[in-house]
Amino acid sequence: THATAQLGVKAGVNISSLKYFSEDDITSVNEEYVTGYQVGILYRLGIGDKFSLHPEASYYTRGGMLDDGAANILEYTYRYINLSGLLSYNLIGNNDGLAVQLTGGLFTGYALGGDLITSFQGVVDEVKIDFNSSEDFDRSNLGYIIGAGIKFNDFIFSLRGAFGLSDVANIGSSGNTSDFNIKTREFSLLGAYLF
Repeated sequence: THATAQLGVKAGVNISSLKYFSEDDITSVNEEYVTGYQVGILYRLGIGDKFSLHPEASYYTRGGMLDDGAANILEYTYRYINLSGLLSYNLIGNNDGLAVQLTGGLFTGYALGGDLITSFQGVVDEVKIDFNSSEDFDRSNLGYIIGAGIKFNDFIFSLRGAFGLSDVANIGSSGNTSDFNIKTREFSLLGAYLF
């Protein structure tokens, strides 16, 4: 076996949402998806013919929108620095040429900032999320990634899903009858070039 190492750059488009979980386990609400993007760098370490490690660092935008159908809309946008550690397995092919890959691993993120746009009965308000003074929002995020892709020489194209395990917010619902814990989720279409 042999190991090959390459640096690379990556960019992609995300569609993301925020998943609401009620603390009383009675209600969960799926938000609508919003579009974002990511750009970053990666280090690829090929191990033998079938495996490779992919530490990655990215600038990410993710969020979600909730529309209750009664002219009340909440739209969140977060800007993250993301670090991920991924392992890829070549289902078909090898590390030297064309390969069909399965990928999985963990990510952690740190929110640089965020915005919340509210629209209640047509009245729109936009505020910056204040992570320092509000206990409702958490800057850190932790989760897992699964995906599949194609490697062709120095190019990689992949589809990934990233699912947050930690709560990025805790929000009381209308009437304060229930609290909702919010987790991130997104799907990405990515391209990477290896030097």
